[in-house]
Amino acid sequence: NGYLSFARGEMPEIEQITELPAMLTRIARDSAPDKQIILNFPDVPAQFYARSMALTRAFANIIENAARYAKHKIQITEHDTAESIEVIIEDDGPGIPDDKKSDALRPFVRLDAARGADTGGTGLGLSIAQTAIENHGGQLFLEDSDMGGLRVRVVLPI
Repeated sequence: NGYLSFARGEMPEIEQITELPAMLTRIARDSAPDKQIILNFPDVPAQFYARSMALTRAFANIIENAARYAKHKIQITEHDTAESIEVIIEDDGPGIPDDKKSDALRPFVRLDAARGADTGGTGLGLSIAQTAIENHGGQLFLEDSDMGGLRVRVVLPI
């Protein structure tokens, strides 16, 4: 319950200057030691104020899902503009059918037929990630990846 309250933004955390590349790299290497990880970050990444523990948990949920379902590769890309940061996390796994993408963001929903029943999980990861991203004024999108799997695109305001 405490974790869910924290993820929903109900527990206080001080906002601090945040850069994403080091956080995303650490999460990817910890979550997917047996996968090829492709990282594409700007030479000078954007800095912005954020609740870094909440964002870390959100990105960990997304990247852990990518690691769970990827066959061989996970790619993480950051694009920065003056107004926003876009992070794209994609894998070469089975993906999610278009008609199931909105369901995948609902709490406690597992898409066993689409993603495999042997992978575990509670069906909370993407829902918690979406809530944490939205609490930062951002948006989370589920899309098809050119790699064949799922692309999770996160847009955060600066």
